[in-house]
Amino acid sequence: MFGMAPFRQFGIGFHDSTADENATWAASIFGSGTDAFGNSIGDRGYGGAARVTRVLLEDTCNDFLVHIGGGYSFVANPDSNIRYRNVPEFGGPVNEPGSVPFFVDTLPIPAENANLFNAELAGTWGPLHAQSELRYSLVNTDSGNNATFPSYYAQMGWIMTGEHRPYNKTSAALGRIKPAHPVGTSCGFGAWEVAVRYSWIDLNDGLITGGELTNMTYGLNWYLNNYTKMQFNYIKADLNRAPVGSSDTDIFAVRAQLEF
Repeated sequence: MFGMAPFRQFGIGFHDSTADENATWAASIFGSGTDAFGNSIGDRGYGGAARVTRVLLEDTCNDFLVHIGGGYSFVANPDSNIRYRNVPEFGGPVNEPGSVPFFVDTLPIPAENANLFNAELAGTWGPLHAQSELRYSLVNTDSGNNATFPSYYAQMGWIMTGEHRPYNKTSAALGRIKPAHPVGTSCGFGAWEVAVRYSWIDLNDGLITGGELTNMTYGLNWYLNNYTKMQFNYIKADLNRAPVGSSDTDIFAVRAQLEF
């Protein structure tokens, strides 16, 4: 579903929260027609986004919290085309020598604009945490019909070393895991986590055959300190796309990351 999101657009926005920070709201307007790094790729279009969230349940004594939220985005591209495409579960350069090709791709759809609706649910309880999102894109095509593309994911993680993944009320999102015994300190082995994730996207609608992709990911994460982690993922990707039909791919991914 990441391939549907308006990513790194230049614009202006605001956000605020209630006094207890249990509810947040945010809105923005921006210029579309940029690549993933915010660089202009032609004439600018326009768009807007809004998000509201709420802490539904909370028990600080037991490190328990449940979050719900919803969002909406509107994007009008300058070239009257909408295109969604993605690779299984990870980004980076695509369609370059040695890179991963797009698995699903609608190709350019003659359309004036698209409306995206998003729902989210997340929770954390002791060493367990989970989150899920559902996104629908309604594309207003030039033919006068709406093309609908659904996607969602659900994931869960368990921190084997007992740490708790906190909830950041300012950003209304699950925060960074901080190991109780960072590497380099006494008994410092960092924090270890196992995780599982299921995701699905369907870019087929009528004559649009962008493909249907289902991913199952199994992960092992090692948090060396508050800012450094290593990720080890195995991804089983199942693709159904005309005219080839069904196919599957096994992906092994390793990532080293510094967070600030």
